[in-house]
Formats: sequence, structure tokens, C-alpha cells
Amino acid sequence: MASTRTIIIETKRLMKRRRLLIGGLISLLLLGFVLFTNHGVIMRLRLESERQEFTKEIEQAQTRGDSLRKQVYILKTDTLEIERLARQNYGLIKPGEEVYFVEPK
Repeated sequence: MASTRTIIIETKRLMKRRRLLIGGLISLLLLGFVLFTNHGVIMRLRLESERQEFTKEIEQAQTRGDSLRKQVYILKTDTLEIERLARQNYGLIKPGEEVYFVEPK
């Protein structure tokens, strides 16, 4: 027959295990909540990554827009650029010029 002291020790061990188990479960639930909910760390990291990608896209679009605005300004004001594009793209020539075509071999 087990002594009362042994029974008390076993009861304390069981209570300690139960407390550890309950504490562990609560900790796991809190950790899961912090990591995996819509307001959790993983969602935060994903949204931050998306924000950085969108910021890069915005910067690229702004750079392209600035470049196009510059090109429009040049085409509105620079007659030499207009002439160059007319010659290059449409084969236009000035009166009195001679054009030579080089045939590929």
C-alpha cells in the first residue's frame, strides 16, 4: 500500500504536468494567434512586401512619365529632333539632297 507521502508527491507531479500542459496549450494558441491571424506577424510581413513592390512600381511609373514628358517637350520645341525622326522613320529628304541606299550582301 502506498503511503500518503507517495500519494501527495504523485498528486503534485500530476498537477504540475497539468499546469505545464495547460500553459503549453495556451502558449501555442497565443503564438498561433500572433503568427497566423489577419493581424498577425506573417500577414504583416506579406503586406509590407507588397507595399515595397508597389512603391517600386510607382517609382518606375514616375520615372517613365518624366521621361515621356521630356520627350514630348523635345518634340514640341526641337526642330532638329523632329527632322532627325522624319529622316530616320519616314525616309524624308530635304530638297536638293541625294540619297544613297546600301544593299545588304
